[in-house]
Amino acid sequence: MTIDIAHDPDFDVAIVGYGPVGQALAALLGRAGHRVAAFERFSAIYRLPRAVHIDHEIMRLLQSLGLSEVLAEEMVPVDDYRWFGADGELLLRFEPRSPAPSGWEGDYMFFQPELERAIDDHACAPAGVTVERGWTAEGLEQFDERVELTLRRVTEDEPGRLALTGETRRVSAKWVVGADGANSFVREASGIARRDLGFQERWLVVDAEPHDMAALAHLPTASQHCDPSRPTTVVESGPRHRRWEFMLLPDERASDFEDPERVWALLEPWYRPQDGPLTRSAVYEFRSMLADRMRKGRVLLVGDAAHLTPPFLGQGLCSGLRDAANVAWKLDLVLRDLAPAQLLDTIDSERQPQNEAIIRLAIELG
Repeated sequence: MTIDIAHDPDFDVAIVGYGPVGQALAALLGRAGHRVAAFERFSAIYRLPRAVHIDHEIMRLLQSLGLSEVLAEEMVPVDDYRWFGADGELLLRFEPRSPAPSGWEGDYMFFQPELERAIDDHACAPAGVTVERGWTAEGLEQFDERVELTLRRVTEDEPGRLALTGETRRVSAKWVVGADGANSFVREASGIARRDLGFQERWLVVDAEPHDMAALAHLPTASQHCDPSRPTTVVESGPRHRRWEFMLLPDERASDFEDPERVWALLEPWYRPQDGPLTRSAVYEFRSMLADRMRKGRVLLVGDAAHLTPPFLGQGLCSGLRDAANVAWKLDLVLRDLAPAQLLDTIDSERQPQNEAIIRLAIELG
């Protein structure tokens, strides 16, 4: 039996995970005057990109955080999105409405580390958010008026490679938010189950940093190559980077593409070694998952902790940032005693039907 010795929580909100979704939520709540702490296992901004696309609604959110001018040179508007057949024939061409109803362009491509750096420096820091890097959550206990988190110090032997230490600490908050990704500790520790919506494919993701982006100007900003022998996605990821995504075939293994020559062979129609280095080449498994709920007591979930979306619609990060916007204003009212905690139950009813619809549409496009 746990004996609860009441004391004032250390923070109003503790956020586990400090990617773009956790950052945006932290900034929104910090700007509202709340005591916010974010705990992140990596010691610095993760150097490799994951998401590469946001839409005009998300640009409005970033604008509300004072980031539109900061990010102006880091965002590439999508003015041309083409779908090609197996023989290279043009099947579809989308030229988005400009501007979109929000006043921004409809879609933008970006390099995620630059987005994270901008939110951290220009939104979270001015809002007084406490950011604690090098900590991973390993314990969570809910009480009537607070949540206790047990954290363990982690170190990085090399970028991205973590090692646990013997140092632990406990912190408390009125509310805890899991923004800790697909393998969310917060979700698992809270006993929140997920549904598998049936999509599972392996794709090779290749990021490049061309010497001369102008030399690749003949390529569309974004394109899908609908070749049954090897479906492929080709996009810009900000003004200085390009990405290719290749579907693995059933008889291929992830280890097959540890050989750089295999990777360059796939890139050859668009990109060659003399064009610039590759910054990352890795096989990922794209999944479609939906948490049964986004709130349990004083614990909330946002982003990939609550839903996993195949990337074909470019809405994974967008959905997570919409979660953050929805949670932020409601949690602000609850913390200021202007609304009952039951208001937070509407996060599920408002966000998860849309998240599921986005996932299912992405599956259809894939």
